[in-house]
Amino acid sequence: MSSMWPVASGVAPVHALSHLPARARACGRAPGGDEGLMVTRAKFSSNVSDPIADLLTRIRNANLAYKDQLVVPVSNQGRALLEILRAEGYIESFEPEGSGVEKAFRIKLRYGRGRQRAITGLKRVSRPGRRIYTRRGELPRVLGGLGIAIVTTSRGVMTDREAARRGIGGEVLAYVW
Repeated sequence: MSSMWPVASGVAPVHALSHLPARARACGRAPGGDEGLMVTRAKFSSNVSDPIADLLTRIRNANLAYKDQLVVPVSNQGRALLEILRAEGYIESFEPEGSGVEKAFRIKLRYGRGRQRAITGLKRVSRPGRRIYTRRGELPRVLGGLGIAIVTTSRGVMTDREAARRGIGGEVLAYVW
């Protein structure tokens, strides 16, 4: 049976280029790709339209990449949100660093045995384009009470359980489970 493809003829062989240096290593992930910082530069873009969504996205991405630490821009609402995440045991700690325009929070993520993630999921609920408000009797329960809803109220940022205990409603910022 004859071949369906014609035999290549007249193709010049490719010769080695001795004047070019050889590659030192194969392409791929850098060694220790699951360690270290998620964001290494200290200066941040300040023209983010939704800083809470930016904070949650950075935490989600670092968590999915099994990073130990990440750096996020400073904001007052971000500080309140990080305080709640630390108090609920979703992150290990956070501390401010830098000064002036280059202020940032260094967040240490929490993992369990065998690098099991403490944060399974994060979801931004109320956005600048669509605000979601709840009354005190309609506060959401995340995964039947296994997760938390972060609510901003007239008395500050708090969890859904704290808002229900105080009998107040507010804007639902995010779900964390």
